[in-house]
Amino acid sequence: MKKLLLSLSLLLPASTAFAADAVDEVVVVEDAFDWSGVYVGAHAGYGWGNSSFLSDPDDDFDNDDFDGSAAFSPDPDGVLAGIQVGYNWQVNNFVLGVEADASWSGMDGDTSVTLQNGGYFLDADTDVEWLASLRGRAGITWDRLLFYGTGGVAYARTDTNITSDFSGSVVSESDSGNHVGWVLGAGAEAMVTSNISVRLEYLHYEFGDEDFFFRMDPTGGYDLFGDADLDVDAVRLGVNFHF
Repeated sequence: MKKLLLSLSLLLPASTAFAADAVDEVVVVEDAFDWSGVYVGAHAGYGWGNSSFLSDPDDDFDNDDFDGSAAFSPDPDGVLAGIQVGYNWQVNNFVLGVEADASWSGMDGDTSVTLQNGGYFLDADTDVEWLASLRGRAGITWDRLLFYGTGGVAYARTDTNITSDFSGSVVSESDSGNHVGWVLGAGAEAMVTSNISVRLEYLHYEFGDEDFFFRMDPTGGYDLFGDADLDVDAVRLGVNFHF
């Protein structure tokens, strides 16, 4: 019995020390990041697009050059910069959200057209003044990394200037239009601190036709009217602050 008690007395300190070491080595596992909540941010990028003007078949310019086909296409391109605000809901590894954004646009393009019948010349310049959208977002997250798709309704405003030369008589006309359409895209976003994320995304905008009218002759003898359409592709880099 004395030998048994002696053995237990020797083992007890060792087992106590082992248990203390095991407690010291417990690793605290942090919870996965939760993307839920409001965020605001800013973005900058580059956009390029197609802006085609198709003349009306009943136009005064109805000839071999303007017969309902694309009369001229001053395709715009340039830089973009703007702001966004949104909200995310996270369920397990899935994130749903809604986002509104507005971008100032430096996109512009120009083209020249020569009408073979009559020797008339046209110079067209189109500026995309701004782009905006209201979109839904859906994605999947791995802790602080989010991959998502997005889509919704889009808006744009353009300003087009047409300068014509009819046998030395030069006329300049402008027309502005508000375009409504849709936008689809995809992106990746990463949390770099507890409340700041950076993102890279691609967006494609499609807008419906808008009527245009240009008076090309001071006497009113030649008017150019028809439909104008617009589509834009954009790549944007952004930063968001989460609350």
